[in-house]
Amino acid sequence: QTEVFDPGSTDFHTIINKLKKIRPPVVFLASHYRESALFLKQAKEVEFNSIFIGGDGNFAPDLIKLSGGAAEGMYVSNLHWDPSSKKPIIANFVKSFKDTFHQEPEVYAAAGYDCLCVVAKAIEMGGYTSEGIKNALYKIKDFQGVTGTITFDKWGEVSGRYDIFQVRNGQFIKLKR
Repeated sequence: QTEVFDPGSTDFHTIINKLKKIRPPVVFLASHYRESALFLKQAKEVEFNSIFIGGDGNFAPDLIKLSGGAAEGMYVSNLHWDPSSKKPIIANFVKSFKDTFHQEPEVYAAAGYDCLCVVAKAIEMGGYTSEGIKNALYKIKDFQGVTGTITFDKWGEVSGRYDIFQVRNGQFIKLKR
């Protein structure tokens, strides 16, 4: 069964009650952490228990904070992004981000940073024209970013690695493969 809500929604009781009646073993939350946190909190209030999973838009410390503990047990996929990594490129990014914004970087901050760095590299390689940037992107191989190694294939797609995390004891714990 598919249920839909608009971004920015805050009341999920109708959807939760529909789902509670059919008792699905798994619920996929295709939303960002703000909506997911409220959904989980409201589900917990009415004792709707299921396995909850979500994508990288949920991989944010605020999911855990805003859910009031209701995110416990949730599974989340995410780009291979580990903000606790001791690799210098990642540790330096995290430190600079915290120093500048006074909060932990989320996955989109890391992906956005990598995007800007890759575009800068493409401009350096191909010049500051749309054609030059496009052609240079196809040539970028094994670029070391904060989200991992970035390589473009012949169609301009980036293949990346994803990890699965579970919220345990108020933290995202990476599951072993």
